[in-house]
Amino acid sequence: MTGPPAQFHTEGVTPDPNMYGIIQRSFKHLFQLLKRQGTTKMIRASYLEIYNEQVIDLLNNSHRRYLQVRWSKNKGFYVENLFTVECESIDDLMAVLEEGEW
Repeated sequence: MTGPPAQFHTEGVTPDPNMYGIIQRSFKHLFQLLKRQGTTKMIRASYLEIYNEQVIDLLNNSHRRYLQVRWSKNKGFYVENLFTVECESIDDLMAVLEEGEW
């Protein structure tokens, strides 16, 4: 999904775009679409893990407990207290991905 793990965990190594996984490629595609449309939209990112029907926030290390999935008429399904980051560039999204990998 993310390509070779070494591209995140090797200091001083610039990741090879040819080795990107589907996640990085979708980030790139998303920003290319936004640029082509000429719109200014805010991208918000979060990173979670679902394992054995338990939801864990991978970006909030100080709050490592299971989160609740909720539903409301206004939001639809959402994860309560999930840490969210506003991303203005593809580099911001890549940083979120890298942070969640640790």
